Amino acid sequence: MIAEAAGVTTRTVARWVRLGLLPALKLVYGGKRGKQSFWPEYTVEQAAWVRDQFERGQTWQEIKAALAAGTFRPRSASSPATAASRPPITRATTRRSAQRSIARSTCPRTSSAAPTLHRPRASAP
Repeated sequence: MIAEAAGVTTRTVARWVRLGLLPALKLVYGGKRGKQSFWPEYTVEQAAWVRDQFERGQTWQEIKAALAAGTFRPRSASSPATAASRPPITRATTRRSAQRSIARSTCPRTSSAAPTLHRPRASAP
């Protein structure tokens, strides 16, 4: 996903992470689901910025120094009120909310709009 959005290969993204030009993945251990990895929100934007810097002829040492100096600023960081009001989107929260909405729409006990799957009992004479 990061490589496609930045227009580079996955090996290039891995190299940039190793060199410190991109943030490292965060590993989350999910019990039965195993471990999952997540990129910070701004990684796509930072990868495109790094690619642009390479196209301008800068070396990776110069780019790393520029990152340390704070030259790169994600758009979400430019307006702190917007960034604070919006929760970070991760694959885990998206998957969980999708599972809840599916459960609500298919389970008759949790959804009032779901069709009844059993026949009502006849009243005793």
